[in-house]
Amino acid sequence: MTVTPLNTLPTIIKEPGEYITRSGCRVTIHEIKPTLNTPTDNGRTEFRAKGTIYVPDRKAAKRGVTRFIRVYNAWHISGRNLPIHESTTDIVGVWIGPLDAVVVEAADE
Repeated sequence: MTVTPLNTLPTIIKEPGEYITRSGCRVTIHEIKPTLNTPTDNGRTEFRAKGTIYVPDRKAAKRGVTRFIRVYNAWHISGRNLPIHESTTDIVGVWIGPLDAVVVEAADE
């Protein structure tokens, strides 16, 4: 398996804001922490973009209710959510839809 170093991928997350994942979920990036840029970091990969992903609630969907759960997460500035491979929670672009299109309830779990 060939692994592409994340630091060589294009930057998707450039500033706080609304983004969309590979699976179509909305993500709100709250902050992008600054890189350390120390002499000993040797190109370290850091997941510096911190935010909230709105994940469909499968239990509510079974009852015919549209509801989303907020989950705090971190991303690499390339949009990747995992270090080794692509996933459905990778950020692939900027959210274009209306912000009120998501009905949200906080995760109790």
